[in-house]
Amino acid sequence: MALEEFLRWTDEDVWAEWIEGEARILSSVSDPSAQIFVCGEPQFRDEQEDVLPNPTVIVEVLSNTTEARDRGEKLPHYVHIPSLHDVLLVSQHEPRIEHYERQPEGRWLWDVVEGRQAKLVIPSIGCTIPLSEVYEGVL
Repeated sequence: MALEEFLRWTDEDVWAEWIEGEARILSSVSDPSAQIFVCGEPQFRDEQEDVLPNPTVIVEVLSNTTEARDRGEKLPHYVHIPSLHDVLLVSQHEPRIEHYERQPEGRWLWDVVEGRQAKLVIPSIGCTIPLSEVYEGVL
């Protein structure tokens, strides 16, 4: 499945979340708030395959109840994951995505993409997706 398809895909049986300083894949949870993308082979920490230490892109869908935690607690941890290139914070209320992109020297660049006509570009995984597709059927 291509990233563009995945961004439009919802599955109540798959959910990824930041727990105890690591990205964990959980199952049988409805209303997913985070998605994780890996370039290359996923490197699970153990045989349970619920901890994914090598994400490339993490997407957080912000809500009124989770936004403070996503920004204040999780984001500062995300930027220390060596494999991570991009963090996307997606608004539920308007066509707006905050894109944190790791630069070659290690610092993070922040950008905001907003409006249904705008396009989100994620060079690390070769993806460009119009916000009109991200928010199709939502807003």
